[in-house]
Amino acid sequence: MPSAHRYYRRIVLAYVSVMSAVATYVVTTSIDIPAPPESVWRNVISFPDLQPPTELPFRLDIAYPVRAKIVGRGVGAVRYCEFSTSNFVEPVTVWQSNHKLAFSVLKSAEPMREWSPYVHIKMLSERRS
Repeated sequence: MPSAHRYYRRIVLAYVSVMSAVATYVVTTSIDIPAPPESVWRNVISFPDLQPPTELPFRLDIAYPVRAKIVGRGVGAVRYCEFSTSNFVEPVTVWQSNHKLAFSVLKSAEPMREWSPYVHIKMLSERRS
C-alpha cells in the first residue's frame, strides 16, 4: 500500500496533468461608438472626476473610481487611477493616437481588502517603514 505522501503526490500530478490539457479561449469585446476617432480619443486620455456612487454596495465601502489622469504622452506616460480605497499606477505600454491605448499595472489595491477582517494586520516589511 503506498504511503499517504505518495498517494497525495499522484493526485497532485494527475490534477496538473488534467489542468495543462484544458483548452484556452480568448474573449474579445468591442463597442462601436458613432463618433470620429479623434473625439473618442480625447475622452480616452482625458476625463473629469467622477461623482461618488449612491448604490448600496458602494456605501458599504466597496471600492469605486474617483478620478484618473495621464501624466505625459506616448509610451512611457503613466496613468494614475484613484479609487475610494487605494490608487493604481499604470505605465502606458501602447499609445497609437486615435486607435489604441494599453497599460501595464505597476501598483494596484489588494482585492476586497475593504471587507477583510485582517485589514489591521501588516507584513513585517510594512511595519518598519
